[in-house]
Amino acid sequence: MADLKISTEQISSFLEGISPGVEPERLSQHFAYLAWSLMCEPGDGLAGFLVQSLGSDKALELILNGASAQEVYQALEPNCEPNIEFIGEEEFQKAYADGLERWGSRKSLAELSATLELVRGLGGSTVSPVSTFWPAQLFDLGVHSPMVLWCRGKVANLERLNSSIAVVGSRAISAYGREVTAEFVAAATAMGLIVVSGGALGVDGRAHSIALATQGKTIAVMAGGVDRFYPSAHSELLHRISMEGLVISEMPPGTAPTKWRFLQQNNDLYQFI
Repeated sequence: MADLKISTEQISSFLEGISPGVEPERLSQHFAYLAWSLMCEPGDGLAGFLVQSLGSDKALELILNGASAQEVYQALEPNCEPNIEFIGEEEFQKAYADGLERWGSRKSLAELSATLELVRGLGGSTVSPVSTFWPAQLFDLGVHSPMVLWCRGKVANLERLNSSIAVVGSRAISAYGREVTAEFVAAATAMGLIVVSGGALGVDGRAHSIALATQGKTIAVMAGGVDRFYPSAHSELLHRISMEGLVISEMPPGTAPTKWRFLQQNNDLYQFI
């Protein structure tokens, strides 16, 4: 992990062309969010607590410098937001030790560099809380808010999420379900709403398809990396969404979808509206 300590010039080079809406003076913070996204799983409350209390770059710096639990605790005290539940020093020491074990062996500069090159090769981009495109609704998740949105498509669609609707449902869709979904989505796109769904079989795929067919905007939230369109039966549909709308995930490219990540995906879906 120590090799993540790189210069400002190196950071600018790493992030060139894939960090829309990030001012030059905030690139170091954006880079730190990307590093955290690879180091920890989504919903890691301790990582979110450190990042939100200290800033993504300061929190990462402490970890990379091998700061002790006591040093981090002391840094937290004057910076802790009143609305964040604070834990006692003894409890923090144990949580911090567990966190270091989770994060320490996870990622490196080489892996982050390879991930960013993959994003660049896909024509993708990265959005973090320091980007002007970051959806403010995600802050409602508190310390469990995503570190990064890994994107394929038109990132500007994120600016319109105040006018969006999530449409999700059964994968075993009936004929009646197909009809109702089509009517509902067509009405939503006629009102100018962005249709957000999970790209799955059944209601999700029907919602995306009707949104595209009615010249509406749609966003697909993936449970795995945006380099792996899942399910495979919807590869063509998801590719079209990535060209005309937006495909996003809080999981870095290369991440396979798992059962619990589908639960996390649904949590994110409802935060967008």
